[in-house]
Amino acid sequence: PVVQTIVRAFLLRAKHDTKKARLTVALGEQIRLSKEREDIQMRIKELKRRIDSSKLERKMLKTLAHKQGDGMAANLQQLEQAGEEDAAAWKKIGDALAREAEARVGAGPSLATDQLE
Repeated sequence: PVVQTIVRAFLLRAKHDTKKARLTVALGEQIRLSKEREDIQMRIKELKRRIDSSKLERKMLKTLAHKQGDGMAANLQQLEQAGEEDAAAWKKIGDALAREAEARVGAGPSLATDQLE
């Protein structure tokens, strides 16, 4: 009878303790899932922001392509035109710098090589 009492005490108590343990496990799982849900919601917000940003960039690129042309012929024409404009602008700048240098040389005191020694 003593052994039966001890065995029943452990078995009955174990049944009561398992309910508490199962409740603790369920609460832990709920906390973990809540945290996971928050992380996923943050990730969704970040992805939506990136999608909106890419939509805006795509729209700007479409506008630019429409304005400047998106075909190979249009791009070649723009490159040729830009090259001509750049060459003309650089030539003007170079001419102005050359005239400025000549003016400085002509305006400064001239030294003979005898005077340098």
